Amino acid sequence: MRCLAAKPKRRPSLLTSLQRLLYQLGEAGRARTPIPAPVAIAPGPPAPPHVPRGAAAERRARRRKVSQTAPLPVRPPGAVPQSGAGKMAARWALGAGAAWAQGLLRWARPERWLASGGLFPLSCIHTSTALQKAGKWEKKNRIVYPPQLPGEPRRPAEIYHCRREIKYSKDKMWYLAKLIKGMSIDQALAQLEFSDKKGAKVIKEVLLEAQEMAVRNHNVEFKSNLHIAESQTGRGRYVKRLRCHGKGMFGMMKISRCHYFVKLVEGPPPPPEPPKTGFEQAKEYVQQLRNRTLVHTL
Repeated sequence: MRCLAAKPKRRPSLLTSLQRLLYQLGEAGRARTPIPAPVAIAPGPPAPPHVPRGAAAERRARRRKVSQTAPLPVRPPGAVPQSGAGKMAARWALGAGAAWAQGLLRWARPERWLASGGLFPLSCIHTSTALQKAGKWEKKNRIVYPPQLPGEPRRPAEIYHCRREIKYSKDKMWYLAKLIKGMSIDQALAQLEFSDKKGAKVIKEVLLEAQEMAVRNHNVEFKSNLHIAESQTGRGRYVKRLRCHGKGMFGMMKISRCHYFVKLVEGPPPPPEPPKTGFEQAKEYVQQLRNRTLVHTL
């Protein structure tokens, strides 16, 4: 005769526990009715004296006497009784609400669009670039210079702007960046307008954004009184993707991205440098070799 072994008890799942808790909350909500205030009852005649026997009997008699003389807890009118499940649900809801509010504040990050110690938002939150994480190049706009002396010439405004993760090759973008370096803003926009390359359209948009930023945030009076002091590119994030070929073969392709950085300075562009001769270039190269530092030597 085969002996049937007792099956082990299965622990209820999380879904079952939540269903039971919701059911108990529903039952507690149906049973919530206001309890009237208790009516004071006049005490009856005292009970006949009882002579306890032993120390345990004395303690029981003392507890009984205290419970008879202690006032009943009066519940305020309109109060709703709460069961153990209701109290647990209230504590859980309070903890979940606090965690949700904390996560919302962490996601919103009000310190990036509110001034320190104030409730008035900054004036730069309407631009799309302000919502991005500021890099080292954009942080140069926050440099505060000391006040100038009365006879000192006016310091020209400097505007740093960039665009990151452009779906274009940095080598192709380099030719356009070097083309407009040292030009005035109007001449650079004219050169990019008649260029049929893909990167020319991107650089033109960046220059127009920087020009608007100069007038709005850097107190530049004439937007045409700007020249391009620096124009350079950088390598962005490269992503590898699979390219399917015939007969089960495949190849790897790289989707290249680049960054573009520009610096505008107020004023006319400086005069172009005279071209260097071959002897001057060779002399500079030899001087660079002599100035280098050799490590791990005697």
